[in-house]
Amino acid sequence: MQRKDLALRVLSTAAIMSIVTSIAAPAFANVYYIGNGSIDVETVTDANGEQYVKVTQGKTTYTDTSDEIVIKDGNNEGNAAQKEENRIEGKRAGEAVPDSDPSATQELEAAGPAAGESQPDPNDAFTLSEEEEDSEEGKDSTDNPTENPTDNPTEKPTENPTDDPTANSKKDVVYQYDPAADPDSEQQATKLAPTTSAAPAAKTKEVTLDDAPATTAPAEGSAKKPTTNVIRVINNWAEKVLNIRLSNVNIKVDDTSRYADGTREHRTNGKDGVAAAEVQGTGKTKIELDGQNLLDSSTSEYWAGLNKKDSGNLTITDETSDKGETITAKEEADTSGSLRAKGGIYGGAAIGGNSYEATDNITIEGYATVNANILKNTFGLYGAGIGGGCSAKGSNITIQGHANVTANGGTNGAGIGGGGQDGYRGGDAENITIQDYAKVTATGQSGAAIGGGFGQSKSGSAKHIVIQGHATVDAKGSGAAIGAAYGDNAEVTIGTAGATAEQEDVHVTATSSYGAAIGNGAKDTKVTIQGHVTIQTALGSNSVAIGSQYGNVTVNIKDNASIDTATGGLNSSIGGWSFDIDSNRKDVVNKVVVNIDGGEHGKVKIGENSAIFGADGAISGTEVKIGNNVLLKIKQSLQNSEYIDVNNAEAAVGKRNNPDAGGLVNTIGDNTELWYTDFNGVLQKIVHGKNVCTKNEIGRKDATCTEEGWVEYECNYEAQNNATGNSCGRTWKETIPALGHHWKDNGDGTHTCTNCGATEALPSDTNSALELRVVDAEGMDQPFTVSQNGTLRTYTGAYDVATLTGDLDTLRYLQDHGAQTIQFVTNGQTSSFAINDLLAQGSGSEVFYLTHRGAEEPTLLLVEADHSELVKD
Repeated sequence: MQRKDLALRVLSTAAIMSIVTSIAAPAFANVYYIGNGSIDVETVTDANGEQYVKVTQGKTTYTDTSDEIVIKDGNNEGNAAQKEENRIEGKRAGEAVPDSDPSATQELEAAGPAAGESQPDPNDAFTLSEEEEDSEEGKDSTDNPTENPTDNPTEKPTENPTDDPTANSKKDVVYQYDPAADPDSEQQATKLAPTTSAAPAAKTKEVTLDDAPATTAPAEGSAKKPTTNVIRVINNWAEKVLNIRLSNVNIKVDDTSRYADGTREHRTNGKDGVAAAEVQGTGKTKIELDGQNLLDSSTSEYWAGLNKKDSGNLTITDETSDKGETITAKEEADTSGSLRAKGGIYGGAAIGGNSYEATDNITIEGYATVNANILKNTFGLYGAGIGGGCSAKGSNITIQGHANVTANGGTNGAGIGGGGQDGYRGGDAENITIQDYAKVTATGQSGAAIGGGFGQSKSGSAKHIVIQGHATVDAKGSGAAIGAAYGDNAEVTIGTAGATAEQEDVHVTATSSYGAAIGNGAKDTKVTIQGHVTIQTALGSNSVAIGSQYGNVTVNIKDNASIDTATGGLNSSIGGWSFDIDSNRKDVVNKVVVNIDGGEHGKVKIGENSAIFGADGAISGTEVKIGNNVLLKIKQSLQNSEYIDVNNAEAAVGKRNNPDAGGLVNTIGDNTELWYTDFNGVLQKIVHGKNVCTKNEIGRKDATCTEEGWVEYECNYEAQNNATGNSCGRTWKETIPALGHHWKDNGDGTHTCTNCGATEALPSDTNSALELRVVDAEGMDQPFTVSQNGTLRTYTGAYDVATLTGDLDTLRYLQDHGAQTIQFVTNGQTSSFAINDLLAQGSGSEVFYLTHRGAEEPTLLLVEADHSELVKD
């Protein structure tokens, strides 16, 4: 007690007041050190509606009203990997203050090392020699008021021991700083070293972190020394978010691990235990990652690395740097802000449910780097990387922002989704979303990489699996890469409907050993690939690449989707299985429908640089529909095998000149091409839309002044691309319009065509019923000139305002004499219309009026009906 009193005396009143004041004000965040014991964090809403957090560590309880709970490695700030003093202003956490001891001494301790059970006395760093301690033993601190000259500066100088160098040395008490006894050398460095000696040689300099010897033993819960202490969060706040920051925490659970209250979770059919960290309750919990964190339950049998229970929402993120600054970009090699989680060997997920426990409402976002791993080399079984425990469901899992996630499921478990179990059933997956700029690498062992878990009695379904935005996904599974591990239902959507390259850019690689790469439901499978998506690889080594070999299947590929390579090892590339093997497919109940359509503004590209193929056809279904704007390149997998298998037969190509007979050539849409390459790599044909055809002239009749001509063509597109066949066979004629007469006035009331030599009488005057007229604004006839060049007949008058008029009978007469277009030229204005266009608006001798009014737009009336839309400049 004497040493503590002496230590207190050396602190000035101002220093004490400063510390007390800092404790009185709520901190931005409070720090707890995992090395000091397991930590329970529980939200509380009292009878008055006030909300706070109750933190328990060992037998010590804290009432925390700060904005964030910070849990760090080590047992004090001195041996924590990251220091709060290095964070920016406003983002630094303070020391937590226990509820049990609000005394001044406790206040000082709270300002120094971390509060909590096992917190050493701050005065342990100040030591006496054995003789000095014996000398002080039993003395009352008030026996010698001049023992410390600072207590009474008016005492006589001779009463100060430092004035008499021959005085008893035991009275020259010097408190030495012992770094090894200091739980927080950084905090203790700010303390004064009290001494009763004024001699310069006897003074102890102020201690800094540089003075402390290097710590040889790693801190508890640090990167080099995992702790068996664990974290439990119980959050039932209705609206408020509970914010937790994990900073370089390293937890490895063993049989000695307990919650802060000394308990473990009970199992009715196995050994009790705990997860490295657990979040339960109905509230919203947000975990910010600083540094590199590890939650390892890999030797705990049934427990998750990070266990998510109940209906609350858990968000794992990295939004701020280790300095507390907002992150706007992050290098992929930057491992700070990361979490590694390892699940138990008998069914615990890495992140999600304990064995036989479902989980939901997990979001990973920001710039978080997360590795959720069920270790195969430690016989990890059944749990998902992120999702359900053994045989359990994983749902409402979202990976977004710029998160970078790696998820590896245990044997039979999914990488992301449901858990599995070989002797029982697989867990379902539902509402799994990967979006924004997230990057995901997922692996499933028998289970899907993303989707359902595998079980022998029944496998897990996969509903509402969505990948969109600018996400990048690499999925490798056994039961499926993305979808169900042979569960009843699989519903996978990749991309956003109608999205363009400016709006979306998804990249997916999906490979599966046994099931379909994408899809793989046992009863119903629906796969939609849309928007702006690139499937870089879809490989089903022993199954379908996209679709399923069982049940009803619908595959829709549309908009701007691209599939670089798609291979069905033993089945088709896209669609379903061989129909002679799966006899159920012949029943009308089971349908396999494949729709490929780029729509009006998109462009679907499949196999553009590497033709797709499968053992049962590149595409296989009961219905195959290929619409507009599609480029599809397909290849035989074996000699004489199918390209497009429809109801167990090669889809008929048909002939263009016999549309009633059907066939792909007559049913595919515009801007669509199907390239057929045989087993030897030789391009056989290109089935294409009519508007893709290129022209090869095979006949011609030239037009005359009064008669149309024509040119006959055949399609040459396949020959131009070096295909050996001609699937199109299309021939067609295009009309050459009559040239019309080019009249020359002979000056004798006749004119002669300079092309054909025909001579005809001119109308007697320009105001005759066989000629048009030009009138002014009052409707009075005005002189004009007329000329005809080919089919263009031009009327010219030097007027600002004028109208060209006549009736439809006159137009018909002029048309019979070679005119097809009427042009009107006035001062600064030229307009025209096609005679056929105006004749189509009437049936008799209606009068038309083409009027120019200076720089205004010309108008064209037929009687009173406005047809100005027919006017051309």
